[in-house]
Amino acid sequence: MPSPPIALVPRIALAMLLAASLATGCERAAEEAPIPRQTVEAPSQDAAFDVVIVGGGLAGLGAANELLGKRVLLLERSARLGGRVDTREEDGVRYELGALFAYDPSWLPRGSEPSPLIRSESRVGFSSGGVTRFSESAEALVNELEGRSTGAMRFTREWPARRAFFGVIHPGRLEEYVADRQYDWRITFALDRRARGNGELVESLARASSAEVELEAEVSRVEERGDLVEITYSKGGETREVTAKAAIVATPADVATRLLGPLAEGHPVSRVRYGAGVVVVLGIAPDTLELFSYVVSEDAGVGAVLSHRDGDVRILTSYFAREDAEAVRGLDDEALVRHTVERIGALGVGSLDVGQVRLADVRRWETLGTIIAPEPYESWKPSHFRIAPRIFLAGDYTRWDERKMPYGMGAAVESGRRAGREARTLLASSGMSDGDGAVVPVAAKETVLHARLGLPVPKAGRFPPLTTCDVFELRDEAPRFLGRLEEGSIAPYGLLLLAGRDESIENYLRESATGDLWEYSPGYGATSADSALVLEGLLEAGTDDAVLVRSLDLLRERYFDAKTGGFRTVSRGRAAYWDGASADTTALIAHLMQRVAPDRYASVLSAAAEFLLSSQREDGLFDARWFPSQVSTASYAVRFLARRPDPEGRYRSAIERATKAMVDLQREDGSVAGSVTETAFTAMTLAVTQNHPTRSRRRAPSSKACSSEACRRARDTSSIGSRCRTGPGRSSTAGIEGGSPRPWHAPPSASRRRPPLSEALRPRGPRARRRVARGVRRGAGGSPGTPWTCRGSGAPRQGRRDPRGRGRRATRRVRAAPARRRRWP
Repeated sequence: MPSPPIALVPRIALAMLLAASLATGCERAAEEAPIPRQTVEAPSQDAAFDVVIVGGGLAGLGAANELLGKRVLLLERSARLGGRVDTREEDGVRYELGALFAYDPSWLPRGSEPSPLIRSESRVGFSSGGVTRFSESAEALVNELEGRSTGAMRFTREWPARRAFFGVIHPGRLEEYVADRQYDWRITFALDRRARGNGELVESLARASSAEVELEAEVSRVEERGDLVEITYSKGGETREVTAKAAIVATPADVATRLLGPLAEGHPVSRVRYGAGVVVVLGIAPDTLELFSYVVSEDAGVGAVLSHRDGDVRILTSYFAREDAEAVRGLDDEALVRHTVERIGALGVGSLDVGQVRLADVRRWETLGTIIAPEPYESWKPSHFRIAPRIFLAGDYTRWDERKMPYGMGAAVESGRRAGREARTLLASSGMSDGDGAVVPVAAKETVLHARLGLPVPKAGRFPPLTTCDVFELRDEAPRFLGRLEEGSIAPYGLLLLAGRDESIENYLRESATGDLWEYSPGYGATSADSALVLEGLLEAGTDDAVLVRSLDLLRERYFDAKTGGFRTVSRGRAAYWDGASADTTALIAHLMQRVAPDRYASVLSAAAEFLLSSQREDGLFDARWFPSQVSTASYAVRFLARRPDPEGRYRSAIERATKAMVDLQREDGSVAGSVTETAFTAMTLAVTQNHPTRSRRRAPSSKACSSEACRRARDTSSIGSRCRTGPGRSSTAGIEGGSPRPWHAPPSASRRRPPLSEALRPRGPRARRRVARGVRRGAGGSPGTPWTCRGSGAPRQGRRDPRGRGRRATRRVRAAPARRRRWP
């Protein structure tokens, strides 16, 4: 096979390997299994729980779902769960007195199915002086009303339309918010809803939890004492006290401030503010008013009226906030309903009187929504989530970065899950206490590894997630950002052992095993691919073969498909896509079996090799079911097949096709498919096959095979072959498993040669160099004085530009922890 016309260096940086494998982090689908439930005795004064969760809203329920199998007590002040989700039903008609927009199915626990999504009307309107103007877009309507483009505008009090549209989701005044949020008036919201309402999200989370729930439990104090947290609450006139190893305070910020006392003094949680509001729901005949999705106004005495239809009833949800809420504060429910009917009639969308109202309901909220003010949110840090070593904060107000709002159901669920994961990590940590509940790192080398990855050294010996995942929904107009997940706190650490033995990581991985197999992150469920990543690290660290064989036997028993000869990644996936044998997982596990006990797994290895051959596409690559990179799957397949006996040359042919397919993806800048992941895997593949032209820079006029003693020894010990100098200006490559020798072709002329990998990865242009400089200053990688660094994370965006100009087609982008890049020689 001709040598590829590129100059790739086989020395692979650890950061590239880590980034390549961590790119799979957002593609996990844990095994389906019955949700574990446990019976917990009624709490007594001396009962000790693993975790006590204060607050039974979405944040508290999200935290409980991350703590399955732990001894958890959830305390809720009211007589129901759900917090600001309040779905009600009357005469078969469902409506929302709290969170209104339809929840996202990704917030449901595993195994739950959402009810059908019911689409809403699309028209939005602005009412002024009793006249309503309609449009399909809030921004277009504001532009039309104000007679100028938004780019030429500045925010002032004289622009009532934008202020009114801003109030659809924000209960505060526009000028109170951080600058980025002041543009939210441009958003046109879809009032789609679930057939069973948002209450089914609450029900699903509660049903999936193994926590014991105490309703109507008024918590008065949360205090850390040594290695425990004491929680005092009252129920039925009786005061009780429980202790726990950790506590999650999942209440609104003002309640958390009161419960935590001195801990909250000076903390940003004490400076979070909320806007109060009143929600009034009316049910009328469908054709009573004009059809619209929602209408806003600044002079009608009601901020926004939202409309949807449920059967033969039209539901109007009216919001009173700011001055409008103050105006109705003293009204009782009956008077408030009459006032609402009058205010809707003043919008100019049709006439309405009290006699036309079929149902009415009212809910007054002191914490309708977070006011996202510069103080505290411009100084908010991730460290603020953990207010004490054993006390964590959760709630929608805690989720904050430059692209998110600390407001809404998604923020609440995500914040709870984050707090639950951190509490679970705390419970799993072990080692010597430093006096405040933290655990001292066991090995000095741990500091080196974490510094190498750009991560903070975990004070408590806890191993933090190595990846963050940005999740997007693909839509026709543009991808929609759904949320961010922190993942990868178990399996990816197996990759770090490939860099060198580290006792603390070895112990952590052994203790993190779930029945001799491993998860990607706690609670995700063990998979064969995650287990293989850990096992490879343990193998390189010198773990006893008997330990490895026990896990490999379990992988064969649970995941090997004798019909196809491949390995499944999960026993049963969340969707049909994940079912069946996977080429990437098969190559990973087969490689381990071949290295550890080839005779023991001989029949499995033969079947796996045949499965990989049958899975190879015409272009030489392999369809990846689990990894988002086809090149990575091909690289793992080549690594396995290269060690197989190949008397007929079938494996050699597959290896050559796969290698050529990877090399053909190289671009003029030297990268492979413009991706550091693909480039790293291609370089590793070429290092395995020895098919890179860096051993000699001179043209080889002869294809004569090398007969030197060194070359013969290399051929005897390598199933791929080797190249050595046969004399001045000569070089040759021994064939794969006894194949015929092949001449080495000189690289193209200097004017046409692609740059070597070290040049290809060097930032080019003044903007790129400035970004690199900023990355160094921020600690994103490298340090002042290093030859060069790469900006941002180690993992690339997976996916490519949509030719229609509608954004990337990738549903997820994985960002591994930043790592220093080494300059290649």
